[in-house]
Parts: sequence; structure tokens; C-alpha cells
Amino acid sequence: MGFNNWARYECDLDQKLFTETADWMLNHGLLKAGYDTVTVDDCWMTMDRDPVTSNLVVNTTLFPQGMLWLGKYFHDRGFKFGIYEDAGFKTCGGYPGSLGHYERDVAQFASWEVDYIKLDGCYINRNESLPESATLEPTFRQLYEGFGHAIQSQARPMVYSESAPAYFAGLSAGTGDRVGRDWYKVHTWIGQYGQLWRHSTDISVYKKDGKSRWPSVMTNYRFNIRLARFQKPGNWNDPDFIITGDDEGLTIEEQKSQFGLWSIMASPLILSTDVKNLRPEQVAYLINPDIIAINQDPLGIQGRIAWRNEESDVLVKPLQNVSIRAAAVLNKRNVVSTISVPFSRLGYTFQPTTVPAGCEYLVRELFSQSEEVLKVFNPRNESITSILRPHATALFKITTLTNLASCRPTLPTGSIYLTSSLLCMDVFNSSSTPGTPVLAFQCTRNENQLWQTSSVPPPFDIPQVATDVSLIPLRLWKCGDQKDNQVWSMPA
Repeated sequence: MGFNNWARYECDLDQKLFTETADWMLNHGLLKAGYDTVTVDDCWMTMDRDPVTSNLVVNTTLFPQGMLWLGKYFHDRGFKFGIYEDAGFKTCGGYPGSLGHYERDVAQFASWEVDYIKLDGCYINRNESLPESATLEPTFRQLYEGFGHAIQSQARPMVYSESAPAYFAGLSAGTGDRVGRDWYKVHTWIGQYGQLWRHSTDISVYKKDGKSRWPSVMTNYRFNIRLARFQKPGNWNDPDFIITGDDEGLTIEEQKSQFGLWSIMASPLILSTDVKNLRPEQVAYLINPDIIAINQDPLGIQGRIAWRNEESDVLVKPLQNVSIRAAAVLNKRNVVSTISVPFSRLGYTFQPTTVPAGCEYLVRELFSQSEEVLKVFNPRNESITSILRPHATALFKITTLTNLASCRPTLPTGSIYLTSSLLCMDVFNSSSTPGTPVLAFQCTRNENQLWQTSSVPPPFDIPQVATDVSLIPLRLWKCGDQKDNQVWSMPA
């Protein structure tokens, strides 16, 4: 959590911007809420290294007191100090990159008492006539690993933010070609070296051009939902900056939506906005303790899609306190929509016959701060309903109040979708009959796209089926012991 200047100011930066930003965040409760890292992005240095030492040179016109002084300014107020560099021979802005100087640059950052390094991936390919995607994935791995080792060699601990996956995203990510395959491959090793990674396109930067920034937010959101399996405590998928606050390009509902979605996905909450112009309404949700707690939950689980169609998405996130679940409902439409989500789709699975008195849940919507106690007798028939403006998100905290032994247990429930196409796995007519085809189909939120994982001991009292990959196309089939074609593995 913290602040980075790039999406709001790009290269229009100086010492005053950062000192005033830190002071404002301190005085208006953002530091106390957890926004504790202030990062200086690209363009802070001169165009050439020191000819004698080969060190990076601070642009003292922009930062007259230098970086050691700026870091002390942050530390004295309780903030951590972040800085930007690039794994290639130039930064994305054309300034000296770190290639060939990893140990030297990391040592220099440590001497400035830096706490956080963002490492971009421009100009890794020295043949500038070739696109960045022409650089092979092993090259990125070698360079990002090397920079990570340089960090580890320092006595000073520094958080390592890696941008490598973003250079394999592009428009063709996930389509089956080399770039798409490599995008996933990068995610299998990136967490070994750093703590968070930018995985997709830059979030749309601030411009007074009348264009909506919402498509950019949704693009990065769609990349992020593909990657939940790679996230765990200490390893975070980063869909880029929170751009709430600048009312240029986003409605207030879209700003809250981005914050709510990033929060339930346990994404880094890094503001890139003119914080000094944040309105009280915006500050209120940015420091809302219930929302921050969902984002910062110790389990570190990324909220996942429970069901979706062309009009809405529902995400569910289990929390360390097993009596509480978080859920988000996104209205993807351009009109006001009423969206109802059955409790069963949130994972609540109690049988009405076992709890004849029903289960009570406290349902609190965290943006509006409205709450109600709902008595649920059948989780398949009773729902949470939201009336949402265009592109709005409702964020719920659901607390089990009664009969915890029967009402609290949940099962992982939701869609199984292909990470390349985001099509949902679909069983015709919700059949459990062996031989029924399993298809990849447009997501509809219907029962034939609802899947649950559970452990059911024998003897089975319901038909047990599994997807069987020896049958082409994919089909349901009776479960069989020691059948390799019914063995599935989850990526680490």
C-alpha cells in the first residue's frame, strides 16, 4: 500500500511533489490506514551515469536535496522509500537503465536507505528495431533473477516489484502462441525473486482528453482474475495503480469499483493520483477499515470469480476469520442493474432439513455502510440483492451469526473457466450422467456452470462423477480409483 507518481504525473515530478504528498497522506489518515510506501518512478535521474564511478546521478534540479535526504524525510514521518529502475540498458523514459550495473545500483539504493525497488523491463533487447516480445522469456528470467540476487546480497531488506510479466502480456496473451504461453511461464518463476509483479498493460495515465479510463481498469482486472493460483502471502499479483481521485476519465462509481475489486483480489493498493485534491468521500472509502482488512487479510487469498456472465461478475474471498466471507458484485453494464446472488453461489451449503430454524447472517455493504440481518432457510433460494449504477461494485462482508457449526461451513463454489478465453466449463442440463460432454461455453451464471469441490466419503449416496480426459471431447465419467485420466493437478 502506498503512492507512486507515474499514472498521475509521469515525468512531471520533483522533490516538492513527494514531500507534499507524504505530508498530506500523514495528515489525512492514509498513512495510519496502511499507505506507507512512497515511490519515485521514472525520470528522477540525469541522462548519463557518473563518468568516474558509473553511479546513477540524481537530477538535482528536480531533487535539490538528493535521494538520501528524501528517504530520510519519508522515514522521519513513518513512510518507506521506494524508487524506480529498469532491467534493460535504458528506462522506459530513456534514462540510464541498470543492465550491467545491478550490484552497483542496488548498493547505491541501499546507501540511500531505499525500502522498495520497482524494476521495469524496457530496452532489454539491445536491437531496438525488434519488439520487446522478440526477447526470449529466459533472458527476462536471467536478468530479473540477477537483480533479485543483487538485492539479497545487501544487508538492507528491500521489497522487489518486478514488471517482467507485463512484457509478455500484450494483445495475444493467452491465445496459444509463444507470447501467450510465455506470459504464464513467467508467472511460474517470478515469485522466487520478488514479492509483487506487474502482469499486464499500464493503467491509463491521467489526461484531460475526455476519454474514459474504465476500459483500462477492466483490461487489467481481466488479466488479474486469470492469475489467482499464483498468489499467496509474500507473492502478489499487481494489476497496477489505484487511480481514484482524479475525476478525469472515471465516474465516482467506477473509482469505487476499481478500489473494491482490487481490495477483494488482495492486490497492492498503490495510489497514483493527486492526493491533495481527494474529496472527503474518496478518502472515506480509501481508508475504510473493513475494506482494508479484506485486502490485507493474513490468508492472502485472491478473491475468485464465483459466477459471471456478460452483465456482471461475482467474486468471493474466504478470510482468516472463518465466520466471515467477502463478496463483490460488479455491474459490467452501462445501465442500472438489479443483481441477485443466491447464498449457495457464495459457498453456503447447509441443508434446510439440518437447520429448520434457518441461519442468520449479518450482511454489510462496505461502500454504503448499510447492513441487515438476513435469515436464510434455503441457500439455493435466498439471495443478496444489489441495485447498482453503471460499472458500480457492491462489496459485502458476510458474518455468520447463528448455529456456527451448521451455518458457517462453506465449499469452494463457482465457475471453472479457461484462463486463455475466459469461457466457462459447461455441462449440458447440469447432468451428472457419465458420458455427458463438458464444453467451454460463454459464461451464463446458470446451474450447469456451477462447480463445487468437496470430499465425500464412501459409500456414495449421490452419483459421483469426474471429468475424464481420455474421452475426447471432455466428458463426465464415473470416478475410478487409480485412473490417471481422472487425476488433476493444481499449479503451485
